[in-house]
Amino acid sequence: MKNPLLQARHDPAHCLAPGLFQSFKRGDRKKLKLDITYKFNAETSLRFRGYEPLGADDLRLLQGILALAGTTKSTIPLSQPESKAAKQLVLFLEPRDHALHEHAVALRTTISRLMAEIGYKTDGGEARKDVIESLDRLSSVTMRVVQNKKIGSIHLLSYFLDEATGDLVVAANHRLTQAIMGDHSYTHIDMREVRALSSDAARILHQRLCAIVAPGKQKSFNLDTLISYVWPQPAAGGNLRKRRYRLHCAISEIEKTSGWLFTLAQSGTYQVSRRSIGYEAPAPSETQEPLL
Repeated sequence: MKNPLLQARHDPAHCLAPGLFQSFKRGDRKKLKLDITYKFNAETSLRFRGYEPLGADDLRLLQGILALAGTTKSTIPLSQPESKAAKQLVLFLEPRDHALHEHAVALRTTISRLMAEIGYKTDGGEARKDVIESLDRLSSVTMRVVQNKKIGSIHLLSYFLDEATGDLVVAANHRLTQAIMGDHSYTHIDMREVRALSSDAARILHQRLCAIVAPGKQKSFNLDTLISYVWPQPAAGGNLRKRRYRLHCAISEIEKTSGWLFTLAQSGTYQVSRRSIGYEAPAPSETQEPLL
């Protein structure tokens, strides 16, 4: 892939919400629903609901969308979209109440480009089908935000796809937009690391740690805390032993990206160190051809 993207700017609340992205046993996804509430800080709480829970595949796809959206400053006013395409994206986002005062970043790309950015080796067959199903899941999730006693709701994202040509247009909710545009604090996701990871546990743990450990910094975690980042529901006995084993595998996988170091202390805690970014993270482009 020519000039692969280096970073994605992500909303910390989406990264930190326990259980928003989960690792499933085969067949479990169809049995479950998504309904979680997360208190981000004293002023802000978010509730995410969807007909199916989100997994590590959805997490990776969203990271790719945000990375691509970070190359543009094209946004849509949610109260007054102008073009036909913008109106369609806003219709699918369904902003309500205070969310109508916000903007959504809009991205025009192709399904092939998106799949390449997140490390797919092919853009056809079952892989393409899985990505389209993931887009459906992500776009079905509604987010209700209560911030400073103001309430608004909106879908996580909206999109439309021309399956014949592969042309894809996506809009992201206002919290993701604010992170991309640098309007509030954001989580830095290194896309080189995203493309290098393969297991569900490693992808989920990686994103959570990215929201907690800033580039060039370090932080201590106990084993149970790291396990809870991947599997927020409690477990015991054999299941707990399996989770510990999978966590150790995930840690090894993340370390192999060369971006992280996990040092196990005698106390049983992990000292997690993150490398500095290693490049100048570009801001969104100031100029671009009209998107919609």
